[in-house]
Amino acid sequence: MKNLSKTTFSIIAILFVSMCFIQCKDAKDAAVTKYLELQAEQLNKQFPMNMGAMTMEKCTIEGKTIKLFVTINSDVETFDAEAGKTAAVQSIKNSPEAKQSQEFGISYAYEYKNASGKVIGEINISPEDYK
Repeated sequence: MKNLSKTTFSIIAILFVSMCFIQCKDAKDAAVTKYLELQAEQLNKQFPMNMGAMTMEKCTIEGKTIKLFVTINSDVETFDAEAGKTAAVQSIKNSPEAKQSQEFGISYAYEYKNASGKVIGEINISPEDYK
């Protein structure tokens, strides 16, 4: 009888601890989702944003990725993705949200179109890129 009590108590304790971890994960996922929604809302209030040679049009949320849509204000056919990624990473590193984004594991994606609307390049930036 004593062993049965210990076993029952152990099972209940394990279930309780498991439920706590599941709820913590759900709470973190909810916090990440809310953070992303607020980021997108704030960014979209500023768009379209003319930046000289390009215009940032809008952003969307895809999972844990903030996707930004950029139009280059000419009919270029190619895009220097390496230079674009370097500039984007530096911009993210300098933003006040960088630490929080990294903690939440947020990625960034940029889609570049020319003035005719043709997609000419994409950049993907992971949290490791902007450490």
